[in-house]
Amino acid sequence: MESSTDWFIKFNFDVAVRRDFMVAAATVSDHDGSLLWATAKKLPLMDINAGEAQAALLAVETATRFYPSSKLILEGDSLMTITALNNTQFCTEWSSSGIIADVIFLLSSFSSWSATKVSRSINLRAHLVAKWAASHNVYGSIPTSLPFLSAVRIKSGHDPP
Repeated sequence: MESSTDWFIKFNFDVAVRRDFMVAAATVSDHDGSLLWATAKKLPLMDINAGEAQAALLAVETATRFYPSSKLILEGDSLMTITALNNTQFCTEWSSSGIIADVIFLLSSFSSWSATKVSRSINLRAHLVAKWAASHNVYGSIPTSLPFLSAVRIKSGHDPP
């Protein structure tokens, strides 16, 4: 039996790139892997690292707004973004350094947080939301009942052997 201290909220983020724009996406899962929330935001075309940083910002803004007292786990498949979040001295990309600073500022309001680089298969929900929102021009809250989202069940941040 899990105690309430084992509970956390996991935010995954990703970005989809189209010819003229990008879409940042974030998904929210509980400690058991159940999908709680999905959101997407249309962005102007920019450097891919800045786009990934914008997606991380979207995730943390959502966490701050709806889950401010939760233990926060932030996962993404961008090594540059995750490394910059964990080590601000690493962020040498001028296009994303200000965005990373904003994310870190918001993360400082949480009592506990971590940022982890995961594989695309673990980040699949966020990836699918970004692609779907870009293809359907739907932004803001994304219904979690969409068949392609409800079929994806991710328990932990590790790929199976």
